[in-house]
Parts: sequence; structure tokens; C-alpha cells
Amino acid sequence: MEKLNKRINTIGKVCRILSVVFLVLMIIATAGLLTAGTVLSLVPQDLVRAELKAGAEIEVTGSAVKDMSDDEAEQIAKSVNDGALKLEGGTLNVKTRTNGGDSIVIATESEKIGFSLRRVGLSLLPLSLLTGSLIVAFIFLGKLMKELETCASPFTESVVKAMSAFAFSLIPFAAIRTFATSLSSSILLSGNFDVGFGVDLSTAFAVLVILLLVTVFKYGVKLQKESDETL
Repeated sequence: MEKLNKRINTIGKVCRILSVVFLVLMIIATAGLLTAGTVLSLVPQDLVRAELKAGAEIEVTGSAVKDMSDDEAEQIAKSVNDGALKLEGGTLNVKTRTNGGDSIVIATESEKIGFSLRRVGLSLLPLSLLTGSLIVAFIFLGKLMKELETCASPFTESVVKAMSAFAFSLIPFAAIRTFATSLSSSILLSGNFDVGFGVDLSTAFAVLVILLLVTVFKYGVKLQKESDETL
């Protein structure tokens, strides 16, 4: 039992050190995002502008393409070249369409996306909320690891409280992630302030798992007390 507890202490120490490293990185990232975002957002709108256009080739293969008649291929080519490919997040304008016998290759290019330093700066500010919420999570993770590093047994009330606090510290990140990323993307790509709301399901699931472990550890603490009283 003592050997197992020392292993838990060692793992707790290693994880505490890693949590401190990530905490420092998140602090630096948050400070950098806030500083860069504030400075760039104060830059005049037309001081520096850039335009981005991306291209892509879409290749369609398969037996249906191989067995396609010339008339069918020509009809598809006309319908494709008459319009554009509507995709989530933008439009790809069709440039050329060629039939290679066993495949159909469609060359496309995206619409021009304009950027300015001011827009880039504004898009960074919501991301600082995301990294800021991670600062909170790593602080409580470090406290949990500190308890595991020094505990005589993992089934103690201090460990359970630290684990519960860490679980609840993840809630701000789960709530902010969708909001921050959608707002940042909207500002950067279109200059609008469109906001998406939602809960990050993966983080919410992690919170539920940790709370389940908290319940298990509480039961362990109760058994530990009963065992000590019996002895």
C-alpha cells in the first residue's frame, strides 16, 4: 500500500509541474492576445489591408464516372460551370471542369476575403477569453495535483474537494469555447459580430466524468473513515 501511495505522490508531482508549465503558457498567451488585440484594434481601418484567395481541385472517381457517357459528362460539365459550389463557410467559384475518362476534375477558387490589421486585432480579443478560462482550469488542476503529491491516501476529503473544484473550473471553458471561436471567426472573415452559443460537449463530458470520480472518491473516504474507526 505504501509503495502504491508513493507512486501516486510521484505522478501528482509530475502532473503538478506540467500544470504549472501550461499555466504559465496560458498566462503568456492571454497577455499576448490582449496586448496584440488591443494595439491592432486601434490601428486605422485602411492602414494595412490584404486579400486572400484560395484554390482547390476536386477529383471525383468511381465506376459511375468511368461508365458515364459523353452526353452525360457534357451535361454535368455545363451545370457545374454555370454556377458555384456552395460550401459551409463560403463559396468556391468553378474555373474549369475536365473529364479524364476515369475521373472528373473540377478546379475551383474561393471568393476574395479581405483582411485589415484592425479586424485581425478585434478577432484576437475573444480568444483571450478562451485562454483566460484555461488559466482558471490549470490553477485548480495544480491544486489537485498538489494534494495528490502530498497525500497519505487519495481517499481524503482534501483530495475530493480539490477534484470537485477542478471539475467546476472547466465549466467556464465549456461555456465560452463556442462563443469565443465563433465570434473570432466571424470578425476575421466577414467583419461582422455574429455569435454562436453552445456548450463544448467534450469538455462537458469530462466534467461529468470527474464528478463521477468525485462521488466514487467520497465513497472511498467514507470507507477509509470506517476502517480507521474499526482499527
